[in-house]
Amino acid sequence: MEEKNKDKRIAFRIVAMLMMIIFPLLLIASLLHFLFTSVDFYIEVLKGSYLIRAFVEGRNDEMNRRIRDEIEEKVHLDEFAIIAQRSKEKYEREKGRFEKINKTKEYLLFEKQLKEIRKASYEEAGRSFANEKAFEAFQEKEIARLRKALSEIESYREAHEEDIEKVEEDLDRANQDMERAMEALREKNEEAQEIIEKHKGTFAARINDDMRRILPVLEPMFNKKIIDGTVRREVENLLAFFADYPRQKMLANVYYEKKGHEHPALRIRLPRMTFSLWVDEAGKVRRHILSDVFVEEIAKVKGLRNRMLFTTVFRLSDTVIGEYFANRLLKNAGISIQEGIINMPPMVLEGEAAEMVQSIMIFATYGGYIQVFAGAILTLFIIYLILSKIPRRNKFLWLKRIFFWPSLAMMIASIGLIIVSRYIFEVFPYIFPDAMLVGFAKNIAYSLAWCLALPMAGVFFIFLLIGFFAGTAAKMGKAS
Repeated sequence: MEEKNKDKRIAFRIVAMLMMIIFPLLLIASLLHFLFTSVDFYIEVLKGSYLIRAFVEGRNDEMNRRIRDEIEEKVHLDEFAIIAQRSKEKYEREKGRFEKINKTKEYLLFEKQLKEIRKASYEEAGRSFANEKAFEAFQEKEIARLRKALSEIESYREAHEEDIEKVEEDLDRANQDMERAMEALREKNEEAQEIIEKHKGTFAARINDDMRRILPVLEPMFNKKIIDGTVRREVENLLAFFADYPRQKMLANVYYEKKGHEHPALRIRLPRMTFSLWVDEAGKVRRHILSDVFVEEIAKVKGLRNRMLFTTVFRLSDTVIGEYFANRLLKNAGISIQEGIINMPPMVLEGEAAEMVQSIMIFATYGGYIQVFAGAILTLFIIYLILSKIPRRNKFLWLKRIFFWPSLAMMIASIGLIIVSRYIFEVFPYIFPDAMLVGFAKNIAYSLAWCLALPMAGVFFIFLLIGFFAGTAAKMGKAS
């Protein structure tokens, strides 16, 4: 009977340990499926990305890159900084050699100790000595010892005078080289500062200053009228495409194409997407978000130095000229704009991109079953826990282990995700060749991290509380 009970305890531990691994993974997969198939998730990510702000930050980064490139091309500041650093390192090495052979540190230490012992008094020594005569005897003895040590160093210096002078000459040369390098670096820094000041006064810099003033006005309006409108509709259509894998295969949007003697290759045809810049307002005719609504709001912003420029640029945005220049910027991304409609034509993916999208479509289509499976697993485990003939305290302890520690780890990981998304583009500022792309990617990554981390942390916080209370119940069971 005892052997049988032991086997049952071992079996319970194995099941509980598997549950500790499997259940958090199923919970993460369920939550990701819920978020990735939710329109609101993508809308919140886009709203939190502040796309207009990202454009301005991208322009700033682009200008900073131009400044750095000009400094590198005209000033070669990095080269002079390296030379100055190396000359300083050489000086420090020569200084160390000189101090070692000259016994500088030892000599200064003995001098300091001699000065201190001469200034010392019996009153300061306190109870360390039996009487004043004993203190005076110790003082005389220490003074004699320190004088002898200094005298020995001076005798050593006289005996090695030529060697010391040679090392001292090397130190002087290293010091001169370092001073020249530092002076050259200072001059180059002044040249670089002149370039920076020149760019600060440019027209582009003044434009960015004005953009910072109008961003708080334009961003909420852009989110409300564009993101919550035409963008939401297109996201809904795109999610419907991804979440119906069998239908897309039937419509031949997912297909295999054979070329020559090669094996059939996967192809996925993504749907066309269009975004309208025309918005409907109650009691008013349809208005263009840029040429009508934004112009009206910019006119209300105080302190703009280039108000006329902004209103003119936005007014031109729905004209042939404005759309011509917009198309020149968008053509590399395969996007076009005509009569206020941004058009992204159907795109055919192939190779690794098609395989990755196929996996996403399968996950979006069938991932909902993960939630059912996770609920079933949890229910079966609770039933197994109730029926198991192990001490009640052990049951609560295992509940704590299953829910508390994985939940705590996921909450820490959620915080880490936000931190990484915030600083990854500081560590890798050239991850994209285009500064504009970096500006957009930075804001989208940060917003995406928040929209992932908050629901993840919230769900696991609930299970963390369950684990905490289970642990409390186990302690109460032990006490009773």
